[in-house]
Amino acid sequence: MKKEQKGFSQKKKIIIAVSAVVVAVAVLVLILVLCLPKRPEEQKNPTNTEHVWGEWETFKQATCTERGELRRTCTQCEEYETMPQKELGHMLDPKTEQVKQPATCLVAGIMQGRCSRCGQIAERLIDALGHNMEWSIDGETHVKKCSRCNQQEGTPEKHVFNEAGQCSECGYTKQTNKYYVLSKDGSTLTFGSYPQSEVTDNALISNLNAEIQNKLPSSDDLNGWTDYGYYIQGKVKSYMWFIDVEYKSDKYRGVYFTEYRPQHVGYGTGISNSKQDDNGYTVEKVYWFKFEPITWRILKQEDGKAFVVANIILDSREFDAFGSNNYATSEIRQWLNDVFLKTAFVDLEEYIIVTKVDNSADSTGVPDNGNVCEDTEDKVFLLSYEEVSNEDFGFDFGTRKLQSTDYAKVQGVNKISSGNGYWLLRSPSSDTTYDVRAVHTSGAVVDERRMSETSCGIVPALYMVL
Repeated sequence: MKKEQKGFSQKKKIIIAVSAVVVAVAVLVLILVLCLPKRPEEQKNPTNTEHVWGEWETFKQATCTERGELRRTCTQCEEYETMPQKELGHMLDPKTEQVKQPATCLVAGIMQGRCSRCGQIAERLIDALGHNMEWSIDGETHVKKCSRCNQQEGTPEKHVFNEAGQCSECGYTKQTNKYYVLSKDGSTLTFGSYPQSEVTDNALISNLNAEIQNKLPSSDDLNGWTDYGYYIQGKVKSYMWFIDVEYKSDKYRGVYFTEYRPQHVGYGTGISNSKQDDNGYTVEKVYWFKFEPITWRILKQEDGKAFVVANIILDSREFDAFGSNNYATSEIRQWLNDVFLKTAFVDLEEYIIVTKVDNSADSTGVPDNGNVCEDTEDKVFLLSYEEVSNEDFGFDFGTRKLQSTDYAKVQGVNKISSGNGYWLLRSPSSDTTYDVRAVHTSGAVVDERRMSETSCGIVPALYMVL
């Protein structure tokens, strides 16, 4: 009996011990659970609602080389989000920029300079230029080539000429004569020559002066120069001269004057009465001008001939000193067909066609104009009102505006700051016998030019053999 009681007592002790361990473990687990941190959403968002985000704000400012950071915070809790901000990159100060490696047609270049933000030396890329394809043309073929790197597009192909002798692909016009040269688009040609651009190279000026042994003309001794025969106060006076010199296969004209040419044949000399000083030319100094090919606009082309007019004011002269606005008897008509013709077309006169020039009232733009003269036959002539108003010839306000050569400026042509000058027509005014029609610097046709004004530009026209 005692033995059974003893065994039961041992079992009871074991049960109690196990129970105590279980209780201890349970208590420990409870303590751990109570001590663990809450989940973030429970800790930061106790109401367990959706986040309501605020505005993005700069948390870390980006620099030229380092990223920045933007942050926005929930207005309901302390939760936040981040977003990277791209580095700014260097911004070169234009004043410090220098080309380190030039760009080519296909390869980007490199520009180096100092960053205006951080002060460091940095670089940026220059975009590749890309090809600039233009026609490369000879007398037989055309092909497009890059004007920068000379890369060729395809192979050269032969010109396809139309009836006018112009290639329908590249615009090249067939060259058929050696005495004139057509432009590629066939709208202009060069023919003859006349003094135009002023020589500004001091070494060349010295050499040209040496060619004439530095001899100057005077009213008593021309020293090889030619007197222009210009007027002062209504009388021809010896005060302005020219001389032509050939030097190293080029031709030049020297101009020298001791008094200012008045802008009207009846005026006295002096700065106030002349346009020469306005154009930058002064007395007692030799000026040199180079003979250059004359460029002519083609107004009409048919039956192997072309009607052309100079595309620039070549000279400055009066229509007539003391006569009337009668073109047939005018000094300008005589000068064009004598002095100008022989100067501009040495050995080329045979290619200029004698033309019946229309001087009718219709050509003046006034059907009842009582100041008209008979038709004339000339090699060189001035345009009429009807011709400069003809849209078929390509004339309008814009195309009638003409610049002046330097040689016309030394003669005292009347021009404005833009360089556009007045130029004479052969058509008389219908109101008076002493006014002629002219083209204004604005391109308008006017009646305001007196026949005896020396400051009017001369723009010759002619028919020529093609």
